[in-house]
Amino acid sequence: MKAVAADFDLLGVADPYCSELQRAPDGHKSQDYLPGVKSVISLGVQVIDSMLQTTPSGIYSKHYDTLNQKLNAGAYEVTRRLGKQGYRSMAFPETDNYQILWDQYKKGNTTFVPSFNHMAVAVAAGLGRMGACGVVLTPEYGPRQRWVSVITSAALPFYSQLKQEICLKKKGEACDKCAQACVINAISDRGTDVRKCWIRWTDLRDRGMACGLCIKACPVGRDEKSS
Repeated sequence: MKAVAADFDLLGVADPYCSELQRAPDGHKSQDYLPGVKSVISLGVQVIDSMLQTTPSGIYSKHYDTLNQKLNAGAYEVTRRLGKQGYRSMAFPETDNYQILWDQYKKGNTTFVPSFNHMAVAVAAGLGRMGACGVVLTPEYGPRQRWVSVITSAALPFYSQLKQEICLKKKGEACDKCAQACVINAISDRGTDVRKCWIRWTDLRDRGMACGLCIKACPVGRDEKSS
């Protein structure tokens, strides 16, 4: 499996029927998309910290787009190779189209339901834990990675979920850097207001920029030598 997914920085495999993934709404579970699914593969690529440090900027926006292209192309390649080995497989795009998000909000939804929850898969596959800023933190990169998922009929060995917290705030330490960095106050003890976040995100993207202030501020997983 590692040879098939060699272009990724992070790799894990989850049980599609584990409680973490069965929390997804009907129509969004692995078995809803692929009857007979046996494994869910989580794949991640690192966000380069030196480029993230320019956020909000056009530089980070282009880097973000490059990561998305790499994720989609890599997930396609994993799916294609599994298919050549006789396994039915399906890759999900790294992000749904923005219009899908806004259509959900127009219907009165207060949260965003993605086609497939890549962050839930990353947690279920033992790659990280949810942080206070509403994204997955990993020991390697903190919140600085992006995710994609592949479901397959191949029976692969499952990875054990991480038991220890990674987020400093969730460990009980006095860290509130992500919340302090958010200029729209979308992060609080109640969680992250995804609607506020996406309104700002859409405004910046319309101007050729992207925001990553919360993950820029997080001290977890930062290695200055490799950033």
